[in-house]
Amino acid sequence: MNKKGLMGLVCIFCFIYFLNVMTPLINDDYFAAFVWSEGVPINGFMPGEAQRIIGFSDIFKSLKAYYFTWGGRLPGASPVSFFVWQGKNWFNPINALMFIFLIMGIYWLSHEGTISLDFNLSYVMGIFFSLWTFNCSFVDTCLWLSGSCNYLWMTVIIIVFLIPYVKNYFNSDSLSNSSYIFSAGVFLLGVLAGWSHETTTCWLLIVMCSYLFFCQKRHNLQLWKVTGFVGLIIGYGLLILSPGNFSRLSLQTGASDAFLFPNSFKFNEFMLILSFHLLLYYYIIKVNYKCKSLSEQLLEKVKPYLCFSIACLFISISSSILMLFIPSSGLRPSYLSLVYLVVAASLLVRAQEKTGISMLKEHVKSLLIVLGCFYMTLTISISLYCNLLNWLHWNDVLALVKAEQMNPSGNIITVEPYFTHKNFLMWLAGSGFHLIYMPLTADETGGMNISFSRYYGIKGIRVTKKTNPSF
Repeated sequence: MNKKGLMGLVCIFCFIYFLNVMTPLINDDYFAAFVWSEGVPINGFMPGEAQRIIGFSDIFKSLKAYYFTWGGRLPGASPVSFFVWQGKNWFNPINALMFIFLIMGIYWLSHEGTISLDFNLSYVMGIFFSLWTFNCSFVDTCLWLSGSCNYLWMTVIIIVFLIPYVKNYFNSDSLSNSSYIFSAGVFLLGVLAGWSHETTTCWLLIVMCSYLFFCQKRHNLQLWKVTGFVGLIIGYGLLILSPGNFSRLSLQTGASDAFLFPNSFKFNEFMLILSFHLLLYYYIIKVNYKCKSLSEQLLEKVKPYLCFSIACLFISISSSILMLFIPSSGLRPSYLSLVYLVVAASLLVRAQEKTGISMLKEHVKSLLIVLGCFYMTLTISISLYCNLLNWLHWNDVLALVKAEQMNPSGNIITVEPYFTHKNFLMWLAGSGFHLIYMPLTADETGGMNISFSRYYGIKGIRVTKKTNPSF
């Protein structure tokens, strides 16, 4: 047990918990608080008789409508319905803990799948730095209730599913005599992992298939590996073939437009994501290239790490390219690509640790550490400052809502936008794209504002229009 590493994780937990507290329910959260009506798109205009979720039977009804109306991500949508029913105070500490599990999972994957509490502090901070710095959609994937359950939580499940495979990959004798109960458990994990994300699981299936073929050739194909892979296929089938996916296509763009030729917007978005991930791509490719010059003995020692990192790089790149052809934003799914990149980079750091050879010169490494510390200090400070002010303002908004609940006037409540509206891009860039945004718009008749109003039982609410934009 490494006390410094554990203390680092505790500090990260406290920081992420504080950010979670400052993040209100946003967008889909208010809509998910009601029993979903079939045929209504998310944040659409719910019928007036729509009821708040008040029990598990309502959750099941809502999830059924979701699966047949909007999408197939039931494992991610399930906790959303529960937490908007029970309240966000339950969600905040659990979500911060899931972020810690993500860091721990990446650490264990890069350490040959060995689960222990011996966390190297610099390693832990390096993983946190990558997840904080290179994620262009941090709020939507790690803080927002609906986004976290679908992205952060499901990624943790995928990592847990992969740990036994990675453990056996680095040590073929481990888990070789596992029980039927273990095989059944891996199967269930496989179903949940496959039932997670459309854009990455398909590539993970290709990598897993190649690995099982490799195990078969080496006479090292155990039952649990097969059941896990079958579970992954079944889970992905339940995800990709859900009636809600086809219904959503017909509601949004029409089924014939499921795949589009990339337009200028998609290319610009792709280039933005690439700019966030560029340093990781550079590091991974450079280290793999430099390892070719190692002696045969050292190359054989690091070969498993190199192959695993290339597999993660393949999943990441393929997922990013696939998003070019899907008519929805790729900013949130870019988080999935990032996690695989962080795993790949962590594996290469571990490979250098095993050989005792650093691929970076000491003065370059020192400079990067100094720049990284400066960046983290700057972005965390600005993020805390801006988000704290916005959170205080949001509490004022809720105070107005509460006053309207106690003494209904029948008027539409008008509130000011967050202070960061002025010079918004400057604050956004300074925070490293970690600003929490207001869940309301200037249109009181919009689906989002209507869901909010029904959630709190008021006539309506709107944000004053932008009067002095200085973008």
